[in-house]
Amino acid sequence: APVSSRGIVVPGTGAGSASSAGGAGAVPGSGPVGSTSIQHTGRDYTASTLARDARGLGDDIAPLAPLAAESPAVGPLGTVTGARDCAAALGIPADAGLVVDLARFEGRPAAVLVATTPDHTVAYAVTRTCATGAPGRLAGPVTVG
Repeated sequence: APVSSRGIVVPGTGAGSASSAGGAGAVPGSGPVGSTSIQHTGRDYTASTLARDARGLGDDIAPLAPLAAESPAVGPLGTVTGARDCAAALGIPADAGLVVDLARFEGRPAAVLVATTPDHTVAYAVTRTCATGAPGRLAGPVTVG
C-alpha cells in the first residue's frame, strides 16, 4: 500500500476508482470510489455533529505516526484490511470509497468511517475494535453532504 506523509491512501480497482476528484456524487473530503484512506485527527465527534464534522474528513489528512497501526490502542482500524472488514460489517459496499479517522466519539477513543458510493456519502462512528461480525456501531449511518 502506498504510504505518504499525508496518511495511508490505497486506490481501488475499476474505472475511475483512483481519481483524486472522486466518483460521481462524491462529497468534498470523501475518498474516491474504491479507495481507502486512514488518518488521525484527534477530533472529538458527537452524535449531533457527526454528519457536519465528517463532511471535510480527508481534506487535510493528519498522518498516522510511524508504526501507529501496530499499537493496541489503534486496533484493527489502523490497517486497510481492518478498515475494509469494519466497513463490510456495517454493510458498506466493497467498492465504496472509505475514509477512516482514528479519533474520539463523545470523549472516548473511536473511529469515524465515511463511505462514498456513486449514490451517496454516509458516516458512522464505531469502536476501534470494529470487525467482521462485531461492528461496534456507536452512531450512524448519517448522510454527509
